[in-house]
Amino acid sequence: MRFAAVIMLAAVVGGCALPVPLQVASWVADGISLAATEKSLTDHGLSALSGEDCAMWRAVKDQDICRENGLAELKMDLDVQ
Repeated sequence: MRFAAVIMLAAVVGGCALPVPLQVASWVADGISLAATEKSLTDHGLSALSGEDCAMWRAVKDQDICRENGLAELKMDLDVQ
């Protein structure tokens, strides 16, 4: 019983058990995010958690998924001037 509950929770969290309208809305939101920022909602979440600039599509190009966020360097440059 406990195993079944874990599997169901993983399915719901992973989006597999979402109703079709919610799944379609999720795809639309990801599409808008990709068009505007070249990052999916998952990429933004991963970036927020890691504090780095992350994008899963970089793995396809044999690049690191996450790289240092350039904002800290930009802030340091602005402080010097």
